[in-house]
Amino acid sequence: MSALLLTLFALLLLHPARAQDDARQTFADDNFNSLMQQNEFAAKGSQAPAAVAEQSAAHADDGPALLPSVQDGEVEVPLRRYEALRAQIRAGEEAARRSYATLVVLGESTYSGRAVDGGLQLRLQLRATLRGPGLWKSVPLVGEEVAIVAARVGGQPIAVTNQNGYQVWVTDQVGEVSLELDLLVPARGPRGSLEYDFLVARTPVTRFDCFFPETGLEPRLRRAVRATVASEAGGTALSAWLEPTSRIHLVGYKDLGAEEGRAAKVYVETLSLLSVEESSADLFTVLRYDILQAGTNRFDIFVPAGLSIVSADGAGGFRYTTEASAEGTIMRGETAYPIRDRYEVSLRLSRSLDGEPVEVVPPRAIGAEREHGWLGVEVLGTIQLAELSRTEALAVDANQLPAELLGNAVSPVLLGWRYHSSGAAVRLSATRLPETEPVAGSIDEVVATTRITAEGLATTELSITLRNRLRHSLRLRLPEGVVVRTSQLDGEAVKPSRDREGNLLLPLKRSSGTERPRPFTLRLSLESDVGRMGVLGLRRLSLPSFELPVSTLRWEVEAPAAHRYSRLFGDIAPQGEEESQTSIFASATPPLRYTRFWLQADQPLSVRFAHLRGWVKAPLALGAAIALAMTALGARRRWPAWSRAARSVAGLALVCAALALAWAAGDGILLFAIFVAAAAGGLFGEARALLRRLWSALRRPAEGEPTPGSWRAASFVGRAGLLLSTGFVALLLLVGLLRLLDVLGSPLG
Repeated sequence: MSALLLTLFALLLLHPARAQDDARQTFADDNFNSLMQQNEFAAKGSQAPAAVAEQSAAHADDGPALLPSVQDGEVEVPLRRYEALRAQIRAGEEAARRSYATLVVLGESTYSGRAVDGGLQLRLQLRATLRGPGLWKSVPLVGEEVAIVAARVGGQPIAVTNQNGYQVWVTDQVGEVSLELDLLVPARGPRGSLEYDFLVARTPVTRFDCFFPETGLEPRLRRAVRATVASEAGGTALSAWLEPTSRIHLVGYKDLGAEEGRAAKVYVETLSLLSVEESSADLFTVLRYDILQAGTNRFDIFVPAGLSIVSADGAGGFRYTTEASAEGTIMRGETAYPIRDRYEVSLRLSRSLDGEPVEVVPPRAIGAEREHGWLGVEVLGTIQLAELSRTEALAVDANQLPAELLGNAVSPVLLGWRYHSSGAAVRLSATRLPETEPVAGSIDEVVATTRITAEGLATTELSITLRNRLRHSLRLRLPEGVVVRTSQLDGEAVKPSRDREGNLLLPLKRSSGTERPRPFTLRLSLESDVGRMGVLGLRRLSLPSFELPVSTLRWEVEAPAAHRYSRLFGDIAPQGEEESQTSIFASATPPLRYTRFWLQADQPLSVRFAHLRGWVKAPLALGAAIALAMTALGARRRWPAWSRAARSVAGLALVCAALALAWAAGDGILLFAIFVAAAAGGLFGEARALLRRLWSALRRPAEGEPTPGSWRAASFVGRAGLLLSTGFVALLLLVGLLRLLDVLGSPLG
């Protein structure tokens, strides 16, 4: 009975230890899998596995995802649940067809070294294949509990950071790489029965070789496929091959020495974030300690000159004192009891900006075996930063900075560096940028409709659509002579006021809506006198200038029908579509339109247009056509005496004059001018003589009348048919030429 009770008691003691070991293994596997999934992407534009899973879950209804299984019979299923099930099955099939590419493929890993006081001193050789040019990849190395003394790729040092409980190398390199790391693994477990437990990168082939400077040990390596323990000169050698695992757990040997009398070895990683404002800069620093061989309760930190300590915090009853020196301030930190393994100290330092270049020197731990760190810079105010120089620091991309540093930044991190020595420093220039007060509102659209009477009275209906959050009123500067008759805000009458300069102030209301403010409308009725329209003249119209920028302005002018008008033109060219006109003065009186996009604040806007009394246009055009015809007649009389070049120039000038007359007066005047010029030039007489010659040629020979069916009758009919066919083809060519000229004359019509 006593043996049974002892066995049960041993099982009860082993059960919590086994559960803790399983939880540790699950933690290692989950973190490693999550880290490697970040390095996967779907080939040919497909989505990542996580996205496929989310889409599959999104198709499912609130009810069960799968239908209940039945042997036979019929089951009625709601259509919505059936559609969700079908979508889920299709999503699974689609995910199965997708091919995924892994950016990081780990190869063989080899751990070799020896046991030292308080830990293992190992060298890791890891091979990996990297893909995806231009993509950032995270290569897992070892767990956070391991101190990395040195890390190299191809003989060159690299920087590491922490992700998901692992220390990783973030890189955009591609190809096969060989990593070499020097590690210090702290011991775990109670005194007298030490063990080593740390996370590693899971590789298909893993080898572990370690020498323990003491005989009679029986170390056991869990998850070992084959292990050999042999006694060598003055110690015990362990050589093992492991199955693919994300955790190395070494147990089964005793403590190699007492802790009393040992000196703790400290390795430090520093994360610093410089937050720059307009007149000051705050440096937030976290010092991460890896403490090996023994515990320590002393954490001395050097703070460079120019930085004042705002706060310092740490676990374990942390307290500190400061000592001033010529180089800076020494902060003497102390905990209530010795700390082993890992520890963190958080600092907030501050300094003022006086316009001079800023030299940033991160704090450093005093007495550390090795220290490396990261430095990032963010800007909260209107400050422009630029790097002037740096000492023992290497500039890195912001993507390579640790995730904890980027996550604690308020604004995007602009610059970043990493360093591996205590003498690192970065010198920056801080230039204050000019401040521009943001516009508290905006005018979406202004629509103006102006009606002009024959007596010269211009009435303008002005509609202003805008959004507003903070303004109480909208200032308008009225042109000279413009009077406001009525004003409305969303259909309700409002009374405007005047400021000291005489500008019009229209009351506003706050736009409704939280995320997207809704617009409201102001309506004004304006009057002005532009003068009575005479026979010929030029008129100018002006709109008020607005305090806010205008996104779109549309202006329509309606004038008396007794006149002919030109297009609207002003200091700023119109940008919208206008009514097409075939001449300067339109033959009808459609509304004249003017459209502009984006007017600056307080920018005045005016347009001009020419007008002509309607009955004056015809005599002027007729006189111009007669003048053109007389010019052509005079040119015809002198034509034989001119050279070929003079003839070409004269012909081109006549054609250009005819086109200009057509553009100014219309197509009808052009046809009339061509007719008069042709008559004056004798073209009709020459055409008549040509027709007579053709008719005479058709009538030869004249003696005797041709009998039906004779050769002469057939020849006459054939010639007449040929003449008619030629004339028809010539008519078609003339019509086609006129159509081509019409298209070339108005390509946008």
